[in-house]
Amino acid sequence: MIRSHRAIRLLVSFVGGRAVLAGAIGVLVVTLALGELGLGAGGPGYLTAAFGAGGLVGAALGLSLVGRRRLVPHFGAAALGCGVALVVLGLWPTAAAAFLLLGAAGAGTIVFDVTAQMLLQRTAPTEVLSRVFGVAEGFTNLGWAVGSLAVPALDALGGVRTTLIAIGALLPIMVLLRLRALISVDAAADVYIMKTPEAARKVFESEASPASQPLTLGDRARISKGSLLFTRGRFYVKLVAFEEAPEVAEGLKKLGEAIERK
Repeated sequence: MIRSHRAIRLLVSFVGGRAVLAGAIGVLVVTLALGELGLGAGGPGYLTAAFGAGGLVGAALGLSLVGRRRLVPHFGAAALGCGVALVVLGLWPTAAAAFLLLGAAGAGTIVFDVTAQMLLQRTAPTEVLSRVFGVAEGFTNLGWAVGSLAVPALDALGGVRTTLIAIGALLPIMVLLRLRALISVDAAADVYIMKTPEAARKVFESEASPASQPLTLGDRARISKGSLLFTRGRFYVKLVAFEEAPEVAEGLKKLGEAIERK
């Protein structure tokens, strides 16, 4: 199911991209402080502290997003912010800029992590949620390794400034290339083909909200202001729009009826 779920694949790929950036930063603070900026033996520690201080700001921002219905704009902005901060630092490598921009990158990475976790929880069906987070963790570890190994190679080819620009450009390029798909994550229409009708029923019952209302659609259906779930035979259909309004619920009904007729 993970392989066939476009939104999950998209989010996990971004998690991996963010891990590449994080792994690279762990090495870049050393080469940047000791080489380009000449901050001395304590320089890497100071730059790491700036990144961590930004992370504290990002944690406060992340807390303010809990319960928000629309998360993709914050997710995309955080991804762009992380990358752009490194690109600007590559173009303007001064000590003052390094402390400021690494702090901004630290804030962005935490906001990215918070929104990525919440989007994955919203998007993944309950019965595969643990597997989704396991795959995401695997991509995180792989990304850290790729990022930390890429820095010495890129540094040897073009220097630390080129490395900052190349690593920083990764997430913005991903956002630009997958912008349309990313926007659609805030509203999902997923059709799952289960092994048996009984399996479809079990998933439906595990995900149906107690606050939802029954609806005459398919074999069984439940609707709320922001979601509609129903089964028909082996098919389990999950429609989610992360807005709560009467017109949204009406739109979900029409979409569900159209899918059932297919």
